[in-house]
Amino acid sequence: MSVKLILTTLMLVLMLCGCSTNSNVGVDLSNVNQVQIAEGVTLQLTAPPGALVNQSKNQLLTISYQGSENQLLTQLELTEQGLNLVAVSPQGLPLFELVFVEGQALQQKKYVEFDMLPLPYIISDIQLVYWPLVAINSALTDAVITEHKNGKERIIKSDGNVIISIVKGSESISYKHFQRGYQLTILPME
Repeated sequence: MSVKLILTTLMLVLMLCGCSTNSNVGVDLSNVNQVQIAEGVTLQLTAPPGALVNQSKNQLLTISYQGSENQLLTQLELTEQGLNLVAVSPQGLPLFELVFVEGQALQQKKYVEFDMLPLPYIISDIQLVYWPLVAINSALTDAVITEHKNGKERIIKSDGNVIISIVKGSESISYKHFQRGYQLTILPME
């Protein structure tokens, strides 16, 4: 291998590393796994319940927020300790990796800067969609989640007001956060 080729390869690796950012994302410094999901409402992030461990989900995630719409292709891996989420653009551009391990700060690696929802919100949204009601209700503070329509609809209320609605359709999942004004559409990719 020539010296020129080695130096070129090394420069490319360094440039790629320079384009990504690593950070620990703790929403509450006294409790790194607590996310404020609405005004006065928190969710204690937890590892997946046993029935969800070792599952993998490939999804097209469409986020509508502040008048713009972003699409992400995501792969979600559920482990005994937490979850891993990797996202790329529909064109294949790597966007971010997010690792949640219960009891530790969220680890995120952004490959490009983009204006989107804070990544801890996405982790809490995933848990609100997929975790069983008993697990969510024990992790919620100052709110309650209920299911309707044979488990096809979840409603999260605080002080009698609906703050989040989750509707599981035959082909996709619709998630609406009324207080923050955003919507997620989750389309499973087989």
